[in-house]
Amino acid sequence: MSAVAAEIENLKREIERSKTELSQMYLELGEVACSWHKAIGYAPSQEAFEKLSDVIAERDDIESRIETLKTAMSEMSEGDKGIEQTRITMKELDKRYAVLISSLGAVAIEIDSAGKLPQRLSKCLEPMREYEKKLDSLETKYRKYSEKGPKLMASLYEGKISKLKGTLDSVFAETGKRIYNSGNFREVPGERAKAILDEMEHIRFAKKNYKNEILDHKSMIDEAQGSLMSLGAYGEENRRLREMKSQRNAILDRLSDVYTEYGQILAQGISTWMDDQAPEELKRCCNAIIQQSVKMAQLNLSLDHMMMEKDIDIHNLQLSRLSEQMNHLNSQIQAIENQKAELQQKVDAELKAISDLRLRQSEITDKASHIQ
Repeated sequence: MSAVAAEIENLKREIERSKTELSQMYLELGEVACSWHKAIGYAPSQEAFEKLSDVIAERDDIESRIETLKTAMSEMSEGDKGIEQTRITMKELDKRYAVLISSLGAVAIEIDSAGKLPQRLSKCLEPMREYEKKLDSLETKYRKYSEKGPKLMASLYEGKISKLKGTLDSVFAETGKRIYNSGNFREVPGERAKAILDEMEHIRFAKKNYKNEILDHKSMIDEAQGSLMSLGAYGEENRRLREMKSQRNAILDRLSDVYTEYGQILAQGISTWMDDQAPEELKRCCNAIIQQSVKMAQLNLSLDHMMMEKDIDIHNLQLSRLSEQMNHLNSQIQAIENQKAELQQKVDAELKAISDLRLRQSEITDKASHIQ
């Protein structure tokens, strides 16, 4: 009995696995047959195909919107990063430009000292002349107090001189700016000046390109923001993306169901629409379904057989129990019959005793009558 029950459970599990496999085969047939629907021309599948087409359209729409959202998010991120990196690069160029401007001023002052700077640029050196005047004045006072005292004043002017010399770079920078802004900067003679000015022009050209890059990045960000707004996701991109992915998953689940339904309906009419001209992939799907259906039919017959075997075992067990009960009852009946026989003997003995006594009573009565 236990062996039969175990075999039945194994068969049931095998049948369930086969059902799952068959359902997957229906799904695969639906996916493959979808693109061959018109050629198949199986009328009972039309309604299922239309339902399938609607769900496919929903899937394509949500996937398109997800891709649009992801692209917009990527463009927003790339645009922000691009702008930030470009601004960092431009700041580095500004630093280098400031160094070059200062170098231009220093070179121009040096050339002027050699008497080779064009006269029209001399006015651009006014910051240096003012610096030199202040320095001369401070140094004169410093020497005066250093020689005659008080020493405190000498120390004070020494500090002022040091502080003024610390502004020399700004003097060079201001001089360089004036030369460049004069428009005559190319008149500064010498290869050093030419190299400085060439690099400055290169930086100006590069910054112009970088500014255009920033505009391009901003334009990309604006377009991305427009896409995000149209999707109702601006400012909540990640949340909206999670919602869309959840919607897609639900649609994909439904799509699996309708593919399976479509494939199952087609499978019911394989003998109607399948022929030798059918594509190999369709033949493969249909042959797998036919083989699986035969396998399931065999499994179900085996299960029916085992279930009957189980019922027979149950009836045999019940018959055995009834036989035992009948044997028990027969034993009880025999015991009762034996008891009945014993009682009957006792009854007969009592009746005989009564009869004997009545006979004796009659004899006594007869004797009594003769005595009278």
